[in-house]
Amino acid sequence: MSKALVSERLTKVAYQILSEDIPLSPEELMELGKKGPTLLKNLKSKKKKDLKKLSEDDKRMLLAYVVYLRQNLTTEPKDRPNFEDAAKIMHEEVLEDGKKRQVEEELIKQLAKAGLNLE
Repeated sequence: MSKALVSERLTKVAYQILSEDIPLSPEELMELGKKGPTLLKNLKSKKKKDLKKLSEDDKRMLLAYVVYLRQNLTTEPKDRPNFEDAAKIMHEEVLEDGKKRQVEEELIKQLAKAGLNLE
């Protein structure tokens, strides 16, 4: 057995092991992938008042999605995306004091870093 073949098999096994540690359930991943882009698209008016219309859960979902996008801008098919910070946000482990203002402020900062400055 060649070294390349062994390496390829070990890589596949390593990805399988690592994929079990993704801190988001398949349902959460699906929700992040479907709801996140929709929420972001709805903010195209670039007005903070539109942000205030979102529920707390939607703000948290949008924040998780923006953070996920920023951390995974360039991924190749073999890359393992970074879900850790998005998972913490979705599971309320980050910004857990429940202050709406704090989630909203962080969301505004992350949107600005992603190139969407709200007025």
